[in-house]
Amino acid sequence: MKSALIVLLAGRGMRFGGPKQLEPVGPNGECIAELSVRDAALAGFTGAILVIREEHRALWEAKTWPIPTSIAIQHQALGTGDALGIGMKLADSLGYGNWAVANGDDYYGPIWNEAYRLLALGVNAALAYPLKSVCSHSGSVSRAILHQGEDRLLTSIEEVHNLYPEDAARLNNPWVSMNAWVFQKELLQWWPKAPMQHHGDREFGIPDALRVGISKGVSIEVAPVGVTWIGMTHAADKEAVLMYFKGS
Repeated sequence: MKSALIVLLAGRGMRFGGPKQLEPVGPNGECIAELSVRDAALAGFTGAILVIREEHRALWEAKTWPIPTSIAIQHQALGTGDALGIGMKLADSLGYGNWAVANGDDYYGPIWNEAYRLLALGVNAALAYPLKSVCSHSGSVSRAILHQGEDRLLTSIEEVHNLYPEDAARLNNPWVSMNAWVFQKELLQWWPKAPMQHHGDREFGIPDALRVGISKGVSIEVAPVGVTWIGMTHAADKEAVLMYFKGS
């Protein structure tokens, strides 16, 4: 069964101050998405789907990828739940039977081997990180806390905002989602469409969609596999990202 990595790259980067997904940070000027696709290819993934904004199409198409890579356009900024729905439909149409998901501004380290193994087992899962590993020293972040039952299945998702490194201990260092997931194609049978009307500035996120799945009894494992993470929420985060890849 062919497996794809779907990379979400259509964000506006408002806190960063621009399209951070395209920032060159790797040892050879790669952006984070290029490094993630490289890692996924080494893990056994056979293709990638980039969900982007139309105005950046030429920039993404000009890059060289180690595996067949296709582009999906998110025409309206309706959120990550909408972007992933667009990416999954394209992946399905191209013959992929399952896929992993990644943000374009988060580098996840060595999790894609485990993601590939979970996909082969036929499960849906959140590739979870401890909160203390995914906070920024440049400002506050928002994270989705993953609540699970004794069977390690996801029971609810709690989105918490304005988190700082010191909050990890206060909250007992919970497992959180960084939008790293593995999904089987059956999710398309119930994946909801994004509402066309926003509630204030709130967009339709992946947690919103997964709450629908949980209510339908869909099994989503919480896989505590995340160790290494580096990302760019704020402009000041870029220096740490550059230093990370310089030393890796």
